[in-house]
Amino acid sequence: RGDLYGIVRLKKSTAVELSAKGEMYAFFTPLALLRIPATHEEYISGLCSQSRNKIKKSEHYEYEFSEFNWNDHLDEIYQINTSKEIRQGEYMRGWYREPVLERDPSEEELQYYKYYGAFKGGILVAYLHFWKCGQFAVTKHVIGHADHLRYGIMNGLIAWTVQKCILQPD
Repeated sequence: RGDLYGIVRLKKSTAVELSAKGEMYAFFTPLALLRIPATHEEYISGLCSQSRNKIKKSEHYEYEFSEFNWNDHLDEIYQINTSKEIRQGEYMRGWYREPVLERDPSEEELQYYKYYGAFKGGILVAYLHFWKCGQFAVTKHVIGHADHLRYGIMNGLIAWTVQKCILQPD
């Protein structure tokens, strides 16, 4: 597809120490660079029918999507993180298995960090955390609660996020 700019392959050894505990986080292959379209309709029309159907399913089951404050949902984030032992063929480990800690980002970080979530009845059931800088965004976490995945929440959350990026480009 013309929407894919390319794929950047990084070795597993590409890692950055992010915590005082010495935990290492690595970006694995592949990392895709996608074009954000001019309109949300253009984005939706470029998806396969299965993805469009999952987005409609999330709407049908009345999931809501919005930006949220990380520190207001620590227990819910922990529930999401621990709702499945295995994701993408690997056991969940590291901070995903531990109680979620409050974050105290600086004012400078706040302009770049974004936390978007899927909610059902006011409860956070999926989240997306990324850094946004101008027209670029790097996703750090995209994860949903196992009990809600069959309702298309991840596709709905990504579609809502793309729409937000289109409406607020900088």
